[in-house]
Amino acid sequence: MLPCSAAKGEIIINQRYPVNKGSNLSAPTIVATDQCSQRVKVTSFVPGATIRIFLTAAHAGPVSPHKLIGGPVALPVDGLAVNLTQQLKYDDQVEATQTVNGVNSALSAPMTAGPMLNSLPEPTVDGKNIFACGVIAPVYNLESGWQAGRLDHRIADQLETGSTVMPGRWNSNRVPMRYGEHVLATGRNGEGGEGAGESVSGVFPIVAVKRIPE
Repeated sequence: MLPCSAAKGEIIINQRYPVNKGSNLSAPTIVATDQCSQRVKVTSFVPGATIRIFLTAAHAGPVSPHKLIGGPVALPVDGLAVNLTQQLKYDDQVEATQTVNGVNSALSAPMTAGPMLNSLPEPTVDGKNIFACGVIAPVYNLESGWQAGRLDHRIADQLETGSTVMPGRWNSNRVPMRYGEHVLATGRNGEGGEGAGESVSGVFPIVAVKRIPE
């Protein structure tokens, strides 16, 4: 039986499987990603747990012990991304912990950033479920660390960039979408610019925003 109420901020846990020490709280998992990523996808944690990402080894040389580069952030569902305070470099190693009701897990297995891909597969947009006033577009085939974008067909040369907040969905972090706009998805890893690497996928498809159903 689950308790009827919990203290503010406390995660309700089945009393038959209490979390009262780190040894019985498993570590989360960081999904593999590549250099230049500014976010990592995390799985296998208790919904609502506070996630922290640590840089534990760097190709460039020694790092501060348990250098925090992501979080602390409470993630409501499995598979969300945690923004990082710095881009990952090739061969950097990061590890994660989860905290549930004040109990900390051990560090996860290390995830080592791989080399940037020369090309990325094209993401896809679910055109059946994009309506005016929405702020989330269903986008699929995105990898950990990718970004996605939104394009208003009336401003064809302006691409607004959002972040991958969960597998298969992109939160525009902008004003609600409007009827008559068009949405596209582009996979991108890296910030680009002079001296910076970037890998970009094709930009397909372009999907029209529908009217709100009556």
